[in-house]
Amino acid sequence: MAGRRKPTWLKLVAGVPGHRPLNLDEPIPEGELETPPAWLTEAQLSIWRAGLAAAPPGLLKELDRSVYTVWVTASSLHAEANQKIAQFGPVIKHPVTGAPIASPFVQMAKQNGELILRAANEMGFSPCSRSKVKVDAGKTVGNRFADLKELKLDE
Repeated sequence: MAGRRKPTWLKLVAGVPGHRPLNLDEPIPEGELETPPAWLTEAQLSIWRAGLAAAPPGLLKELDRSVYTVWVTASSLHAEANQKIAQFGPVIKHPVTGAPIASPFVQMAKQNGELILRAANEMGFSPCSRSKVKVDAGKTVGNRFADLKELKLDE
């Protein structure tokens, strides 16, 4: 499993090969992300609100607007594409030859699914990617690694 990221807690338990230091002091951007872009559709606004409600308090900042907007719009397009696949099927007839071909909605769903995963990884929406982000300590229970800053892994 070379190249896979480990959550910080697992690095603390298992150790870090090469004794590379853990980043326990990631920078914290300012300003909560709240207001959606004015051009979002109703379906996208619904996804925007649901995502903000589900995200840990303090996770998404104004600086994350563009990545979050990509995640929202890709989620909306992914859902639309899957609805069309359910309606018309994954294979359609070529308009000229009548030969069976893959529906263009299959490619649309695939591309937007990949965008969702990439944006989610950037924002800490997956278990492993959450180890890369730090939320505002004033709005959370606290940093569970705070007492470990002085722990030396090579002892």
